[in-house]
Parts: sequence; C-alpha cells; structure tokens
Amino acid sequence: MDLIFIHGHPAVGKRTIAHRLADFLPARVLENHDSIDLAKTVLDFGAPGFWNLVGELRISLLRAAARSENAFIVTTACYVHPEDLPVLTEWESVLAKEKGSLVPVYLHCATELLFERVSAPDRLARGKLTSHEGLQSHLDRNDYCAVPRPDVISIDTGAHAPADAAELIRSQILKRASTPNGTAAGGSRILTET
Repeated sequence: MDLIFIHGHPAVGKRTIAHRLADFLPARVLENHDSIDLAKTVLDFGAPGFWNLVGELRISLLRAAARSENAFIVTTACYVHPEDLPVLTEWESVLAKEKGSLVPVYLHCATELLFERVSAPDRLARGKLTSHEGLQSHLDRNDYCAVPRPDVISIDTGAHAPADAAELIRSQILKRASTPNGTAAGGSRILTET
C-alpha cells in the first residue's frame, strides 16, 4: 500500500485535492480531522492525553490500512518541521513493516490565497481554522514546509484547479510506480509541478 501524504499550510486545498485524487486512483481518504473528531468523543480538545490518543488512533488506522487490500490511502496534514518529523518517521516505520511506502505530496500557494480560502464555509462546517487572525498566528508560529524526503511531489494550488492538481499527482504516482527503482523517469527524485 502507498500512503499518499498530502501536506501543506492551512487552507492550501489538502482536503479538496485528497478527495479528487481518491476518485482518480481510486483510494480511500483518511483526513487528519477524522482522528481528532473521534478523540473528541471521549476527551475535550487539548485535554491531558488528547494528542496522545489522536496519535494512537492514527497509528492504528495506518496499520489497518497497510494490511488492507487498498493500493492507496490518501491522508492529509499540516506538517510542521521539525516538530512533526518523529511522527512521520514512525509512520514510515509502520509502513515498512507492512511492505508499504510513503508518497509525500506538498501543496503550496501564495499567502494571499490562503487568506482568501481560510474563511470558506466548508471549513467552518468541518471545525477547521477559519479566521484571518488564527491563520496569521499559525503562519507566525509554525514552519509549514515540504517533508525532508527526496521524492516530494510539489504542487502549486494557486496555479492548478483541484482536479488538475489531483491529476498531476496521480500521473506522478503512476510514473513512479512504473520505473524499476521507484524514481521518476531520468532518475529524478524530486517531482515538482508549478
């Protein structure tokens, strides 16, 4: 199983593109908010033990997905470096034990576009960050960047509509799978579309 790890800033389009990509492959989608929502059924958000529970849920879901018949699982997250690197490393370890692999996909766009998108009604319905002040605070505190892996697929969501971005990701994944060593044609390990 390939875990397609779509990451980037809040409001960059991770959820929208994940669902489009899932339709194109096909794949199942495991959103980062799914485990948070489940943890909130037994603990208050941020209460002692809350984030440990979220982490345990995500690892359990990842193990179950890796053992399933699914060829692809798409997951979304706001990866913050270096704080989230141990989590990513743990996920890669779980995948390796199950003969799976991580496919990192980094979404980015101009900051102005993030501010336009952050107040979208569907974000409020999902309990996501929706204010300009909150977004600015997150941007000031966190380093949202591509994971430090040599094979990151990078997509500018300001330059590509969601369906086009999903198709670019799908084509890069299929190209990677069709080469003998899992690299892109010509040996390149960094796959970027702007």
